[in-house]
Amino acid sequence: MTTFLKLIEKNPLKSTGASMLPIFQPGDWLYFKKVGYRNLKVDDIALVRTRFHSYFVHRILYKSKKYAVTKGDNNLFTDGKINPKRIIAKVIKIKRDNNILSPTSLYLVQSSYYLNEIIKIKDEFDRNQIKYVFLKGLPIHLYYEKSHPKRVYADCDILIDETDAARAKAILRAKGYRSVGEPLIKTLKKTNHPEVSYQKSLRGFPVNFDIHTEAVFLMTQLGKLNSLYPQKLVKKLTQELLHNKKTVKIDGHSYKILDNRYLILYLLLHFFHHNYKGIFRLELISIVIKQSRLGKKDWEFLSKKINEYQLSGYIYPALLLLRKYYNNELPASFLRLIKKKPSVASEIVGSGSIFGVEDRMTSGINRFINIFRLSESPTAIKLTVLLNPEIIFYVVFVLKERLSRFLRGSSKNHQGH
Repeated sequence: MTTFLKLIEKNPLKSTGASMLPIFQPGDWLYFKKVGYRNLKVDDIALVRTRFHSYFVHRILYKSKKYAVTKGDNNLFTDGKINPKRIIAKVIKIKRDNNILSPTSLYLVQSSYYLNEIIKIKDEFDRNQIKYVFLKGLPIHLYYEKSHPKRVYADCDILIDETDAARAKAILRAKGYRSVGEPLIKTLKKTNHPEVSYQKSLRGFPVNFDIHTEAVFLMTQLGKLNSLYPQKLVKKLTQELLHNKKTVKIDGHSYKILDNRYLILYLLLHFFHHNYKGIFRLELISIVIKQSRLGKKDWEFLSKKINEYQLSGYIYPALLLLRKYYNNELPASFLRLIKKKPSVASEIVGSGSIFGVEDRMTSGINRFINIFRLSESPTAIKLTVLLNPEIIFYVVFVLKERLSRFLRGSSKNHQGH
């Protein structure tokens, strides 16, 4: 091991494969430095030794005293819990086309280009008097974390008043953006979809804007799920978010972001929307809560809003996960006021699947299950959702796709024999 460490500290290793796209390209040369485990940080890119004495280079997503969790940026799944002794070194430089850069420099270049695009879009929105607010993305990161991200930041969510949506989308198209992401079931596509993604490529990096006309946290592809959550509350919450924003200054530019309490509420719902997956989402919530320094009246306000909008079941598991992974001190009185579905919440917290990423179909299935189980509607009312034609179509579609995948897999295995 000592010989290997000396070798990699003097000689770069060639990047192969696609697990760390877009930050590492096949053919890049990676330079390493031996770093003690306690000096490693989340978002460092580490050289890890496997149990079989091979090696891989992936990002650190989470770090505790006992283990770290790593994952390739372009991979769906994590590498599991990594013993600190298996983390050998971290990447300090990248050589590409005779240019040598640090990972930090690459992130700074990417986020700077991205921020410049955000400035162009928000300035156009302001000139056209479009009613909007940034829900999440680079402006929120920069304001609360006080530094550029140490990973590729790929999306920015903006809530737009429905009456301004057409003009906002026209501005994005005029700036070279194109809508992307076909619905999973094309026959369920709606003309007024509450979330549309726009994308263009800039210097090899994707730039995305997700335009919302609703506070999206349910299943947009299935339309209204009134028996699980009243659509009238979605509309009311959307308007409340649009009217409770603040203007912050970042490097001389003004950005409209949510008021601290509403931002925490939205980020918790966003985390639920992703089936409580993505440790970086939970980390951001933790940072915003700590930076906001909420007082007793703020927590009382939050509990009132969560109960008013019947969101306790969706939010309570996220708060338990915050305490588990980031030791956030949340008032006991606040948790008591919003405690709902504790057995389901405990099951979610104990599952340990927060680090993974799901494919679209699996994500959709699990989201529907979570919405159903955590909804505050009476069971008899909830069951009526199964009579919804779109739900029936969705179930048939999923079963058909799963059967098709199984048959394709069986066919490949048979050919292999």
